[in-house]
Amino acid sequence: MDITDLQSRLAALEHLLPSQREWLERLLFQLAFNEIHYVEAVGPAGSGKTTLALALAELCSERFNIALISKSVSATELSQQLMQQWFSVPVQAELSWLEQVKGKLNDKPLLLLLDQALTDSDTLNKLILPLPCLTFNFCNSTVSAHGLTLFLNPAGIADAEVLLQSEQLNSLEISRRITYGAGNLHLLLNPISSTATVSDTTKATRTLKPLYALTFTAFALALTYLLWPKSDDQSQVKIEVATDNNALSATPPNAHKPAAQPDDSLIENSQLNSTVEASGNTLSADTNNETVPSVATAQTLTTVAMQAATSNDADETENSAAIATEVVQITDQRASVALQEEPLYDEAALLAMDKQQYALQLAVLSNDAALKRFNVRYPQLSPKVYQRNWQGELQLVLLLAPYTDATAAKNQLSSLPTDLRQAGPFVKQMQSIQAEISAKARSQHYASD
Repeated sequence: MDITDLQSRLAALEHLLPSQREWLERLLFQLAFNEIHYVEAVGPAGSGKTTLALALAELCSERFNIALISKSVSATELSQQLMQQWFSVPVQAELSWLEQVKGKLNDKPLLLLLDQALTDSDTLNKLILPLPCLTFNFCNSTVSAHGLTLFLNPAGIADAEVLLQSEQLNSLEISRRITYGAGNLHLLLNPISSTATVSDTTKATRTLKPLYALTFTAFALALTYLLWPKSDDQSQVKIEVATDNNALSATPPNAHKPAAQPDDSLIENSQLNSTVEASGNTLSADTNNETVPSVATAQTLTTVAMQAATSNDADETENSAAIATEVVQITDQRASVALQEEPLYDEAALLAMDKQQYALQLAVLSNDAALKRFNVRYPQLSPKVYQRNWQGELQLVLLLAPYTDATAAKNQLSSLPTDLRQAGPFVKQMQSIQAEISAKARSQHYASD
């Protein structure tokens, strides 16, 4: 089948998602090289089957006599609707179904689009397959083993970026939407339900409650141990009294030691207090009958040390917050740089082009060796190359670009070598190419993280 006009009409359809456009390109490629009369398009609910059926009707409207059945009907209703849509006549009871259809054929070939309207294989085998028409059956699961079966592409990052462009979501939120949608475009467009969010929050709270309780218990035990009063046997504390006020004034600098060693400061203070015993509320003087400072002096020293430790803790907390902020900034910069890394091929040049322009896709290759063979075979072409991720495999796409419109790109077909022209090159919009490049870059960034 000659698909040149269908490819040009496909390039003009701007409402399709990248995955839907890719699926239609695969379909046209199969029609160009194979004699196919029955095609099954299989996809789950919400995968865009109706959109693709209407797009096919728009593509083939000038070339085929089209009938579109968009709801489940019985065999009798199906034959009546087909005769009405194709030939505008009722079913004749005296003639067989096949004779009626063949008797009304004209220059336009027949095309039938079944949008989730036929799931009975017996009806399909008796009424549809014998007809001289091209049939596309969009269904949730396989109905017949005849013909060609093409599974619909699940919505990917490129599709989500187009659908959710107005919401200005970040990459993480887009990934959550894709996971939540699970191939259903309706769920992808709708935010995650509040019920699911509340349920997740409740589960997280239930999980954290035992952890909070354990942490609080450990903290309470540690605080109790520190504040528990000493026994009478350990109540006697040896204190060395500073006889000089300069000695007392020299003590606070010890409090400026790092907060990471508060125990050392307390040990040094206790070593200064080594000669005088305190029993109850009475303090004994030494042999020189010098005046002994009150216990409040020792308490003052301890308070100064604790205040210094608290100050150092606050400084350390501020430093930790600054470091955490810097780590977050570095992480954000890594995400931005990963998307702006220098491409291996011509991605930068293609991304710089106007998305409204067009390109002529020549071939899809699997590796660099195939690319070298292509360049040796067609040295006069000098195609632009970009890498895309297609169903988990990396592919090299070769194309000629840019062209101002689809007609200019189509005119380039006549200048291609004969064998390459017969392989079925087609016109592709630059917007679709840029979406594939961006999707591949994001997938590599997620894989590296």
